Amino acid sequence: MLARLSCVLLVLILTGCESGPGVHDAGASSPDAAQDVDSGLSDSGASDSGVSDSGVSDSGVSDSGVSDSGVSDSGVSDSGVSDSGVSDSGVSDSGTPGTCAPLDYGAPAVRFTSSDADPPVATGGSIPMGSYDLVRAVTYSGSAAPFMRVRGTWVFESTSVLHTREAFSSTTVLPSTPARSWAWSSAAAQITRTATCSEPSPPSRTHTYSVVTVAGGSAEFLIIAGNTALTYRRR
Repeated sequence: MLARLSCVLLVLILTGCESGPGVHDAGASSPDAAQDVDSGLSDSGASDSGVSDSGVSDSGVSDSGVSDSGVSDSGVSDSGVSDSGVSDSGVSDSGTPGTCAPLDYGAPAVRFTSSDADPPVATGGSIPMGSYDLVRAVTYSGSAAPFMRVRGTWVFESTSVLHTREAFSSTTVLPSTPARSWAWSSAAAQITRTATCSEPSPPSRTHTYSVVTVAGGSAEFLIIAGNTALTYRRR
């Protein structure tokens, strides 16, 4: 009897082991539990932060990498090719037509002298090109000298261009006077010159003249005005 009861208890115990709390879902979980779940390979495992906006970000290739300052207005600026590169001072008014050419005197001033003789007769002649300096100033026919001292240089640059510088004074001190440039021509023992820069008064002048050759072969150019003759010698 006891043996039969023992067998029944053993069977009940074994049956309870198959269906009771000893064998449950936690030991052999559901198919869903066997699958990969979000927490196994989750967004945090290979997440937005793993390959994130910061991995290849706006700052990786940014506006500052190739920026406005990389190729800027200062790279090729107004100062690179400026008004001063090709300026008004590079080609100035001093080189333009209408300005007087600079001219220095080639001889010292002379004093006027007086003569009782008649003034020379103007004969004209061909004027050799070159520079002429005043060497004599004479008043004729006993006339009083209009000035005390005079200084002058004439330069015949070509058959149409003449440069002069002259100063006259009634004292021993000569004034500082500018050079003049002229267009000139000659005909019938007269020379006419018309100012082309810094217009004097009058701007056009006509004189009688003579060209003579002196000892040594030098040419002299005489300006004759009434009883006064100014003699310029070619250098």
